[in-house]
Amino acid sequence: MSSSKDEFIDKCIRMCSMSNEDIIKQILHESLNNILSGETYDNEEKFPVNCDIMTYIPTRKTFPDFAINLCKSKLNRESFLRNVMNNDFDKIVNENKRTSEQVSVSDVRRTRSKRSNPRRNNTLPGILSVFTSRNRQGEFEILDNIESIIKCFFVDHVRLSENIYADESNNYVIVVYDSIDSKWKSNGSCNILSWKLPPSEYSEDVFLKITNKLSTVHVVRKRLEEFRYMGKRESIDEAVKSDGTCVMTVC
Repeated sequence: MSSSKDEFIDKCIRMCSMSNEDIIKQILHESLNNILSGETYDNEEKFPVNCDIMTYIPTRKTFPDFAINLCKSKLNRESFLRNVMNNDFDKIVNENKRTSEQVSVSDVRRTRSKRSNPRRNNTLPGILSVFTSRNRQGEFEILDNIESIIKCFFVDHVRLSENIYADESNNYVIVVYDSIDSKWKSNGSCNILSWKLPPSEYSEDVFLKITNKLSTVHVVRKRLEEFRYMGKRESIDEAVKSDGTCVMTVC
């Protein structure tokens, strides 16, 4: 773990001195390596023109269009660095490492008491990071099921509809699947989400509470079988109650 950590720190230092052109080359290089190593899913035939280029994961078939659009993009330096460093940090966190430390009996008792408390929340992952949890062997595993994520990180939330969870204090979790009704756009350290509450789930009361500035709304994005934590809704930039659409800033 220490060697991976040192490599990550060295890369952060190195990239801070790189030009935007060199950073784009780095993104292309790593995206291509992921494709060649089989770490991406080839279930997408065409490049989605309106996607968020900084969070898009190209496949073998969409890589050429991805590369062209990335080279044409005019994104600020912070967005470039944040994207690459987030991806590297995910790889470190998700490495399966067995712990070899000796744990005292008192530590075991404390750990058991914490785990036995069903209302204890785990620490949320960093922005744009995947959700992970330790298994019984002490290894990190990626959570690929939204119900598991809710149980681990939002224990007081109950399911209101297929993609919306809430607790008794007007705290919400919305799960956003990449589709024609949800568009992401980078905005510095935040992201802008154009979102539509699916008609089958529409409830005026729920929509008004989600768009209420006093509510806390966590946003989870699913793309290519991965659930990523996008952050909290920072503001509502536009809301149309009649068709359940809104534009929100997520940080």
